[in-house]
Amino acid sequence: MKFVKSLFFLLVVGLTVQSCDSFEETNTDPSRPTDVPLNLILPAMQTQAAYNQSANPARLAGIVMQYYIGFDAQQVAYTKYTIGADVFNNYWRFGLYAGSLKDAEVIIAKAQEQDAPYYEGIAEIIQGMEFLEAASQFGDIPYTEALMGAENFQPGFTPMLEVYAGAMAQIDRGIALLSGDAGTIQPGGDDLIFGGDASLWVKTGNALKARYLMHLINRDAGNASKALDAIGNAFESAAEQPDFAYGSSQTDNNPLAKFGNERPNTLIVQDASTNQGSFGTALQDRNDPRTIKYVEEALDEDGNGTGFFTYFNSANPDLIWAQNTSVIPYISYVELKFLEAEALERTGGDGTDALKEAINASLALNGITDAEDFAENQVGDDTDIEEIITEAYYAYYGIAHLQSWTNYRRTGFPNITPVSDFDTSFDPSGIIPERWLYPVSEINLNSANVQAAIDRQGGNLLDDELAAFAD
Repeated sequence: MKFVKSLFFLLVVGLTVQSCDSFEETNTDPSRPTDVPLNLILPAMQTQAAYNQSANPARLAGIVMQYYIGFDAQQVAYTKYTIGADVFNNYWRFGLYAGSLKDAEVIIAKAQEQDAPYYEGIAEIIQGMEFLEAASQFGDIPYTEALMGAENFQPGFTPMLEVYAGAMAQIDRGIALLSGDAGTIQPGGDDLIFGGDASLWVKTGNALKARYLMHLINRDAGNASKALDAIGNAFESAAEQPDFAYGSSQTDNNPLAKFGNERPNTLIVQDASTNQGSFGTALQDRNDPRTIKYVEEALDEDGNGTGFFTYFNSANPDLIWAQNTSVIPYISYVELKFLEAEALERTGGDGTDALKEAINASLALNGITDAEDFAENQVGDDTDIEEIITEAYYAYYGIAHLQSWTNYRRTGFPNITPVSDFDTSFDPSGIIPERWLYPVSEINLNSANVQAAIDRQGGNLLDDELAAFAD
């Protein structure tokens, strides 16, 4: 698994075309390959999918969910909800449509030709996950007409709920493929997540099904029971979760560490001197044993805390999610247990034990072994949805900011207060953002279809509620 991940990404992106760019002619370079084998595309797809979920979109979700605040440069504007149409151009064009999604599309086609159903199954699961994550952020997106290259440079936008239905069916197809015959060609060390273990991909597919079923709980209360069924077929410990291991260099390191290295102190956790941010003191007030794993508080000359919290310090190995090599899961066992607790509560059961297990799993994931009573003391006798989602908020720090944001949009929890000095340009009502704006690159290159999607959804501002999460 010692692949140079950035090299694979650049190689495959060089062979793909983003969803809407118009290139009528191409030159053939005899020094460049015109075909790439499955064992090279698979790690590129997996690397980009991990980066998509832990880089710019996740960092912005971390800001709006008040894990972080901007201290300098663009991050200050983002904290005030000045999150315009230029923010996600690279994610949309290169990370998503010309990146993980296109790689998956190529793998699926090649795998069908070469009798490689396990490659196809992995690609279906990851492509489904990537489409679902994009829809959860933007609403309607190119789906049924996407990834057609020269056949359609201006794809129409599929309604959000239809994307969810189609992409979740893709995950089901992936599970079925990985549950069947292995075919002629199977993944091995080129599978950066499980080394080709199909059974673990089946469990991951079921875990992802549970996540996205719960995304839609406001649309169908019956999804809670379906989610419990999926959880019953998902992984049973953190040892089985789909971890992506980042490297130690500035070309393949964890995106949060990369940002801290390249833009030091433009993004922090809290600054008490300006009354901005509260996550650091909230952790302390809870006596949360994960505090020193999440944040570092500056001390005055007498050794007293100053209320200035940062998430990154290259010299502090305790900051577990801001190391170059911090391992980030596509979906964690921690999240799975929180989903179970919520689904149990929504089906008339008792989620208390699952909630305690979720908290303990989070402590273990953070390397904390001496806080046996924390979960018992945190969880009340009458567990409810607010308590579950609030505890998930503290557990998802560093590993699942996007899911924390989605939890808030579909439940209204945790109880966080929007910033008071918000910018009305993109968020007129000043609420916690409900969505991201469509990227300006897509607006420029596919304007008619973007406008049709905006009209269908009733707007393209941060406070426009998305269909999947509406009450």
